[in-house]
Amino acid sequence: MVKKIEEKLTKGEQTKKKILIEALQLYSEKGVQNTPFQEIADKVGITQAALYKYFANRDELLKEAVWLAGVMGREYFQIDSKIESKMTEKEKFYHYIKVNIDWAQNSKPFNVGLLSLHYFATQIPAIGEVHKEVMNLRMNKIKLLVTNWLKEEDKKMESTNTIIISIHNMLLGEMLEAYNLSGNETIKKRADRIFSNILKILDLE
Repeated sequence: MVKKIEEKLTKGEQTKKKILIEALQLYSEKGVQNTPFQEIADKVGITQAALYKYFANRDELLKEAVWLAGVMGREYFQIDSKIESKMTEKEKFYHYIKVNIDWAQNSKPFNVGLLSLHYFATQIPAIGEVHKEVMNLRMNKIKLLVTNWLKEEDKKMESTNTIIISIHNMLLGEMLEAYNLSGNETIKKRADRIFSNILKILDLE
């Protein structure tokens, strides 16, 4: 399940967040294009006119929904500092892979929000802006994890950008597959397979 984000919100902010979460849930069930404002308003328990007070149009709602999904994803991936201090860099990287797959499989509405970034990035300018920012955050995270891991292994990374992009794309594809995972393959087994492929990319077998 998605970890709870501790925050103090006004009543209006609480309503706005509820709209975004309900929208993400509906997007995951019906698809973004097939989810009208009225249905989101009904789900939240407000009028469509009230919904327009928070979001001018569907693109604006989608933009904020996928951004919320990204924020909640980062919260989900956090490791307790006491546990993290005892982990090797290799273990931290494996954890990152495993949590990505766990997130994709068990937090489907939010995973759909993140995957929507890639689908709509070229179609909707506002989503394209969010896509660039989220991509940069994700790529930098992977780069940091890989760099620290290779330092631990006393190795240098060649073709840095190419390698990071390759790992990112692999994880994105696996997240998409994990979303539809039937349960025949456990999260650990899937993570082990991905990790093995990354070892090959980094020449660490």
